[in-house]
Amino acid sequence: MKRLLMIASVATMALGIASCENDPNALPKGMTRLTVKMTGVKTPDIASRAVQDGAQQIDLTVDTSSSVIYVTDAAGSNIVQVVDVTAAATNGSGQELLTPVAVGAKVYVVANIPTPQEVTTFKALTTLEAVKTATSAISNVPNDFRIPPMANIAGDADKTVQGGAATEEIAITIEPLVARLELISMQAIADGAGNVITDFDVTGIWVGNYYPSFTYTGTASGTAASLEADIEADDADTALGAWASYMKDTGSWSAAGGDTDPLIAKLANDGNGDPQVWGYNLVPNTNAMPTMIIRLENIVAENSSGTALTVSGARYLTVAALTTNGTTEITSIVRGDVYTMGKITDDESSFKFSFANLGLTPYEEAVKLTVDVTVEQWSINDYTPKFQ
Repeated sequence: MKRLLMIASVATMALGIASCENDPNALPKGMTRLTVKMTGVKTPDIASRAVQDGAQQIDLTVDTSSSVIYVTDAAGSNIVQVVDVTAAATNGSGQELLTPVAVGAKVYVVANIPTPQEVTTFKALTTLEAVKTATSAISNVPNDFRIPPMANIAGDADKTVQGGAATEEIAITIEPLVARLELISMQAIADGAGNVITDFDVTGIWVGNYYPSFTYTGTASGTAASLEADIEADDADTALGAWASYMKDTGSWSAAGGDTDPLIAKLANDGNGDPQVWGYNLVPNTNAMPTMIIRLENIVAENSSGTALTVSGARYLTVAALTTNGTTEITSIVRGDVYTMGKITDDESSFKFSFANLGLTPYEEAVKLTVDVTVEQWSINDYTPKFQ
């Protein structure tokens, strides 16, 4: 009788195991299902970028073709799942991961990886440390301000799968890994001697003294590139020519095509009457502030008596620093900040320069787990240039 009972128990266990294997919803002990849901990801009207108030929100977008979800073990060390972000994660319905997730696992999101080659590399990473130490070149980041690389891999930003609830939600906030430098307009004003610029063209903008790469925790990588050193070692035109890759296309930027009273130069409008914005992506850092070189040509000027001043060839503006309210100097580049110059308020530009600022050369002077992913907005301020 005991033998028959034992056989029956074994048979019952076998039936239970078979039932578990045949039940697609059955999960091993300590495992749960995960749904990833992204919210707050919108595409703004780029035409309004130049003229909107700095207090307004700037919605950023997630490119699903270059964004991934990482699930690590409970220690937050080894990556156990790498999943492509799909449209379901960004349309509010939520993206459920097909493979169950262990209770105690940690979840991270990396969005808008700059290049297809880097996307392939990131998907092959097996530890969180490898993701943290991976770098991307700032030159590969799209110039479109709406899609900067974003992540939540820094400090205590990880989110832990708790399990045990019928529906569990985890809120993950991803924020830009880079910063941005923007120029909207430039206004010529009279200098102390009464000399007045009555026309000019912007023919080049360079950025120097900045870091070339960033990590996915939002820090600088590599050695700061020094445009000033190269210029000092050679004549300006030759040195700046070698830095052509660091000059952004200035488009049609002429005071003649802008406002004449006061004399403001803006980029060509977007077709709706709004000016476009010159922008450059920056790596956040605490060790080096970027400098800007702006080349002006076709300058027309006159003195206080109205007599024409002869200005032949190019002249350069060297922006050596940025200040807030014209007083407090900015000493570091902060992740997710947008450093805007030339905001137009009451028909005046915040970027003002005079004849006295022009130099002949630069530098002269079973549980459904839902993960809500929200996107941190750019922190936008208007900054005043300080000339060298």
